[in-house]
Amino acid sequence: MLSELLAEAFEVDGRIVRSLKLLFFKPGQLTAEFSADRRVSYVSPIRLYLFASLLFFFLVSVFSEITPGAFGQDIEVDVDSMESISRDRVEAIESHLDEQTTAALEQILANRGSIAREIVVSMMDPDDPPNSSGDTGVVGAAQPMSPPEIVIFSAVVNALSDPARFLTDLLDNAPLAMFLLLPAYALLLKLVYVRKGVFYVEHFVFALHLHSFIFLVNALLLVLPDLGDLLGSLTTAAMGLYYWLALKRYYRSGWFSTTVVLGLLSFSYFLLLIPATLLVTILTVAMN
Repeated sequence: MLSELLAEAFEVDGRIVRSLKLLFFKPGQLTAEFSADRRVSYVSPIRLYLFASLLFFFLVSVFSEITPGAFGQDIEVDVDSMESISRDRVEAIESHLDEQTTAALEQILANRGSIAREIVVSMMDPDDPPNSSGDTGVVGAAQPMSPPEIVIFSAVVNALSDPARFLTDLLDNAPLAMFLLLPAYALLLKLVYVRKGVFYVEHFVFALHLHSFIFLVNALLLVLPDLGDLLGSLTTAAMGLYYWLALKRYYRSGWFSTTVVLGLLSFSYFLLLIPATLLVTILTVAMN
């Protein structure tokens, strides 16, 4: 991707320069050029997005120091609930786990007072009533876990046993979540501007250009020294203003309607982020 982008920058009349100039200094204009069928002079939207997103997440992985955090640290917890899990219950569950997961579970349970241990113990349901049939194989044991519960439990145990690796994998999967959000965001634009007569693909291109700008700005912030809270807030405000200007220029709407649409889109996008984040987290846990 980098090779192709450099080829475009130095071999094809500086398309990347023209694209970035419009992207940064004329919000919405690059998408307008696409809609006007003046595309040859600029980098394709999907290629620009892929480069910007990969650059951003690469820099995040370089400049972010991922540590296990509080999962393995001692915290104040309810000791009675931590001790309520019996050894028989642990062994009954371990009989359904593979060797690696069993070792990870034992390591977590040995770390008394950790968040990871509290999560695992709560998943083992030590306070459930005994099986009414009494056929559990363990006297006074809670209801046995079903096969799907065992699969989920194993995934969580493996994730908690190495949280740094889990967070790294989650970061690796984040670009997928962001890319999956683009069609949904484009659909929101289509619904909001249904009377504008704009094709869905044009809304999608607008989404690509907007996210490319956000990724590139944040990538730039990552390589710059800490700007402090004030400048950080100003940067956030500037990106919000850019968003407003891009909507106003491309969709040719008034300032009041653009402001209303901006608020509606921002709220809706936040709602979309929640299931997308949960989905990627679940996939990361399952693949860990």
